Amino acid sequence: MGNYSNQPEFATSASNHTLDTVNFATNLNGQAVYISEDTELNVIMANAVPSYENVVQFKGLKGGSFLPVIADYIVPVAIATPKFLGTGTDIQADFTGAVTGAVAGTYIVNCDVIETGTTVDGEVSLKIVVDASRNITTAEVVNPSSNNATLIVGTSKVTIPAGTLGNGSSAVTSDELESGDLTASGLTIAVPASGISIVTFS
Repeated sequence: MGNYSNQPEFATSASNHTLDTVNFATNLNGQAVYISEDTELNVIMANAVPSYENVVQFKGLKGGSFLPVIADYIVPVAIATPKFLGTGTDIQADFTGAVTGAVAGTYIVNCDVIETGTTVDGEVSLKIVVDASRNITTAEVVNPSSNNATLIVGTSKVTIPAGTLGNGSSAVTSDELESGDLTASGLTIAVPASGISIVTFS
């Protein structure tokens, strides 16, 4: 489906969209987006990981127009320069000691992100390498974290679930993340215009 400037082509369904109160809450599954008011809008394009690394920001949008992209998420909650775990970052140094029951090898694991140190807020996909001594020698981000709040230096952590580094491996939680672990998006996510009407099409 094309959706350029003033109308989507061949839309077969449409619905009013209510903005979420938590970022990355509603997956639009690749829909076109119409806006009723002049605004700024931040979206995650179709098939991209819901992460601040993948936010596309549109400024100066005019009311009565369609975004020129297909979106999976609208990011409506204001957050200044959010911090997340960016692709390619290795947080291995935050996992200390041997992992009970781990088996040497390379694993791709979806891990919980714990934004406040106690509350799970999204996940991150890590490439984890375990050596013969059951130590983690690599914990590289392969998909950016999907935390909907900003991560906090010295507070946020990551947990590797039990059974993912070999069937008998225990769960392991990192030390508090350090400043070198986190990426700042450089974007300031703004609240869309007051009273905006958003219609999604597919």
